[in-house]
Amino acid sequence: MRLGLDLENCYGINKLVKELDFTRIDGIDGVCSLYAPNGTLKASQAKALKDIEEDR
Repeated sequence: MRLGLDLENCYGINKLVKELDFTRIDGIDGVCSLYAPNGTLKASQAKALKDIEEDR
C-alpha cells in the first residue's frame, strides 16, 4: 500500500510532494517513520494529516 502526499500551504508547509510506501516486505508489515531535527515541520505534517482524516 502506498500513500501519496501533496500538501501545500498547510501549517507552514509551503509544498510537500512525497510517496510513503507501506508495502509488506518479507512477511513484515511496512512501516514508515519520520525522523528529523526540531523545527522541520513534523508536527505541521501530523496536523495536516489529522485534518485530512477528519475531512477538513
